[in-house]
Amino acid sequence: MLSYSSSREASWAGLKGSSGIGDVDDTVGDQPGTLHTKVQALGTIAARLGFAIDRTLIYGKVGGAFAVDKHWLTLDTSGVTLATTDSHTRWGWMAGAGVEYAFLPNWSVKVEYNYMGLGKKSPEFCDSGDCFSNVSIKQNIQVVKAGVNFRFGGGGVVARY
Repeated sequence: MLSYSSSREASWAGLKGSSGIGDVDDTVGDQPGTLHTKVQALGTIAARLGFAIDRTLIYGKVGGAFAVDKHWLTLDTSGVTLATTDSHTRWGWMAGAGVEYAFLPNWSVKVEYNYMGLGKKSPEFCDSGDCFSNVSIKQNIQVVKAGVNFRFGGGGVVARY
């Protein structure tokens, strides 16, 4: 049996990453720097198409994704934070796949993998009148989820005559 559904999911996150960016032109001259990123929240809006075999649903997902990011730039020699960005939302695409098993009429368990491609962005870092914008950030996020679902209402579709 073929199955279609849509989903909207969002969650808080605490994902962090950093990368060296070479020399940063500071007031005291060029110094090596590090760009830091924190993903504060992420989510997806997706369509899910799958094939059901008895109580098991095998599906694929495709749709849009977003992440709420904050970036900051530090100098490697002193550890001083040179500049930060405000939190901003990045939009992109997502694709995923999963398996869901209904173990009771309204209860199921699932395992799912999602890949989120959020593209490249060149934020501008400004602090004390100095601006740095020669940084390009490419962001892709991979998420593996396991969950237990409860569906409110009846135990399924029933044909009536």
